[in-house]
Amino acid sequence: MKPAKVRVVDTTGAGDAIDAGFVYGVLKSKKLRECAALANIAAALSIAGIGARASQVSEATLLHE
Repeated sequence: MKPAKVRVVDTTGAGDAIDAGFVYGVLKSKKLRECAALANIAAALSIAGIGARASQVSEATLLHE
């Protein structure tokens, strides 16, 4: 899977975002590829903002709602 292309602002918390996105997918019984895609989206959105907390995404944002 290719990473999402975003302008990197701050990588603080990116690893946590990847983990959270993947685990979210697992807990929602998604297929492995879908879990990876959620992890990719969460990390991409995370590194586009400043700081570990402020740039974390909500479930609605992660799912494009």
